[in-house]
Amino acid sequence: MKTIEQRLKEIKRIAIGFFIVGIAMVIFFVINKGNKKSEDGQNGGYIEGQEIVAGEYEIDSKGNILRAVKSESDAEETDRTEYVESFDDIDFKLPYKRNNNALSAKEGVLAKLVYFLSDEWISDKSYYPDYSIIEEGLIVLFDPAEGQYGITDGKGQWIVEPSFYNWEGVLSSYEYLKEEGLILIKRGEDDALVDLEGNWILEPYTFYPFVHVYGSRIVFGINSEDYDEKGDQIIMCGVCDLNGNIIIEPKYYDIDCFAMQDERICTKDFAGEYRLFDFDGNDILNSGYKNIEIGYNKEPENKIFYIIQDNDGKFFTCDKDGNELSPEKYDGLTKIGNGRMIAEVDGKKGIIDSEGNAILEIKYKDIYKNKGNDNTEDVYTITTMDGEIGAFSLGDAMIMEPQGKGTTNKEYRYHYDYQNDVIYYDRGDGFYVVLREGKEPLQIECDGLSITSDGFILLYDKLAYGKQYYLMDPDGNMIYADGAKTIVEGYVDDKLYLIVEEQSDKGDIYKFISDKEVKFECLAKNMKVKPEKMEGIYPVCNEDGLFGVVNCKGELVLGYEYKDIEVEKRHNHDTDTERTMIIAKTVDDKYGIMNDKFEWIYEPQFSFVDVIGVDSFIVELSDGQVIQK
Repeated sequence: MKTIEQRLKEIKRIAIGFFIVGIAMVIFFVINKGNKKSEDGQNGGYIEGQEIVAGEYEIDSKGNILRAVKSESDAEETDRTEYVESFDDIDFKLPYKRNNNALSAKEGVLAKLVYFLSDEWISDKSYYPDYSIIEEGLIVLFDPAEGQYGITDGKGQWIVEPSFYNWEGVLSSYEYLKEEGLILIKRGEDDALVDLEGNWILEPYTFYPFVHVYGSRIVFGINSEDYDEKGDQIIMCGVCDLNGNIIIEPKYYDIDCFAMQDERICTKDFAGEYRLFDFDGNDILNSGYKNIEIGYNKEPENKIFYIIQDNDGKFFTCDKDGNELSPEKYDGLTKIGNGRMIAEVDGKKGIIDSEGNAILEIKYKDIYKNKGNDNTEDVYTITTMDGEIGAFSLGDAMIMEPQGKGTTNKEYRYHYDYQNDVIYYDRGDGFYVVLREGKEPLQIECDGLSITSDGFILLYDKLAYGKQYYLMDPDGNMIYADGAKTIVEGYVDDKLYLIVEEQSDKGDIYKFISDKEVKFECLAKNMKVKPEKMEGIYPVCNEDGLFGVVNCKGELVLGYEYKDIEVEKRHNHDTDTERTMIIAKTVDDKYGIMNDKFEWIYEPQFSFVDVIGVDSFIVELSDGQVIQK
C-alpha cells in the first residue's frame, strides 16, 4: 500500500502533466486561431469576385480591389493574438531554485507563462516575472524578497546574482556590448560594467559617474573628495583595459580616446595641460602642451594627424608617434575638413594640408566658410589685404578671382550660392553687392536679397507691415518692380512665368504674369494651394463657390464645375516614382480621381476617397456597387 507521501507525489506529477498539456493546448489553439485569422485577413476578408459589402476598400488605378479595410474592432481582435507571431528559436530557461528551474518557453509567451506560474508554483521568495530583455538570452529578473535585480544568461544561470536596486526608476537601462562581451548597467546617471561570467569590471558592485568603452580600453570617472566653485563634486578620469587593469590613473580633468585606429588617448589635467598617450599608457610627446586636437585625412585611408599648440601659443602638426609633420610653426591652425587647415602667420591667412603644404598661399586678410553652404563645404570666401572678395574651392582652386570691396561689418559672413556661382553680401551702407565671375559687381540698394534657383535676384525693402519684394534678372535688370508680398518665378516651356501676391482694396490677390502681362488673377483666399513653386496645378473657386484649376501660365485648364478639388502628391521610395493626382468632388457629392493631365482615372462615383500611395486609394463603396473606370 502506498504511503500518503507517495500518493501526494503521484498527484503532484499528474497535476504537472495536466498543467503542461493544458498550456500546450492553449498555445496551439491561439497559434491556430492567429494563423487562420492571418490567412483570412490577408485581403481584409475580401475574396476576388465576391459581391461588395458596404465599407471601405483599397483599390489601384486599374480597377482592382486589393483588400477590404478593417474596422477598428477587427484590428483590436487581431492585436489580441499578435503576441504569438513573435515566436523565435530561443529556448529560455529561468534560474528558479525549485522544481521548475528547467522551465523552457518561447520568448513570445514568456511573460504569460511566468505570470501564471508565479501564482501556482513559485514561492514568495522566488523570482517574479518583472524582467527586461537586454539581448537575446540576456534578461534582467527581479527578486521581490530582497527587492533587487540580477541578470541571467537564459540557460538557468545567473551572470549577476540579484544585487542591484531599482527605486523610482533609478535603474534605467542596460546595454549589451556584444563585441567586447560586456553588459553596461546604468543606474540613473551612474554606470557599471559586468562581463558574461559575472565579473565586475573595476570594483565589484560599484557604480561610477561614467564608463565609456572604446574598443579594448575603458575611460571611467571616479568622484574625488573635492568640489568645484559651483558645489559639484569633482570627477577624476582614468583608463583601464577590459579586465579592469588600470592603465592611466584616475587623476585627469578630461580624457578622450579620440584615435581608435592609432590607439591614442588624449588627457587634460586640472591645470589645463594636454598630453598624448598610447593604449599602454606611454607618453608619446614626453611633455605637456597648451592644446592637442585630432585631424583626419580622408585620403589615404583616413590617416590621422594631431594639431599641437605649444606653451608659447604656436601651432604645428605631428603624426601618431610625435614626429613633426609641418615644416614651420603657425600663429593659428583651424581645421576645415579632410586634413585641411586655415593657417595664420603674421596676420595673413592661407590653407595648408596636414604636412604644411600650401593649398592657398598665406597672403589673405580673411577666409570664411560660406554661410548656408551645406552642399559645398569645400568652397570658401576669401578677402584680400585691400578688401577685395573672391571664392576658393579646395577641389577646383580659385573659382572667382577677388573683386569689389567687402563689407564694413567685421562679423558679417559672405553668402556663396553654389548653384549659380554667386557671392552676395551686405556692404554695410544700405547696398548689397552681387559678384559673378567675369561680370562687373552689381551694387543694389535694398534691405536684403537672395538668389533664386534659376539665378534671379529676389530683393526686398522692409516696410512697417512687412517686406516688399522685387525681382531682377542675373544682370540686374528689373523684371518685376511693382512690389509684392511674395514672388514665385520659374520657366515653363522655356518661358519665364511669375506668380505674385499683391495687396488690394479687396484683400490679397494672386497675379499670374508672363511677358509683363497679367494672364489671370484671383483673391488669395479663393486659391486652395499657396504658390511656393511652379507646380502647375492650382485649385481656385469663383464667386459661386465652384472650383476649377489654373495652371502656372494662368490658363483655366479645368472649368468651374466642382464642389471641391484637392491636389495629392505621393512618392514611392522603393521605386523612386512620384505621382500627382486630383480628387474632384461633384455638386452631387460624388468623388472622382484624375491624373495630372486632368484625365479621369475614376469618374465621380465614390462617397469617399483617400490617396495612400502612387497607385493606391481608399474608397467607400455601397452594397453591391460595381466600380466604373
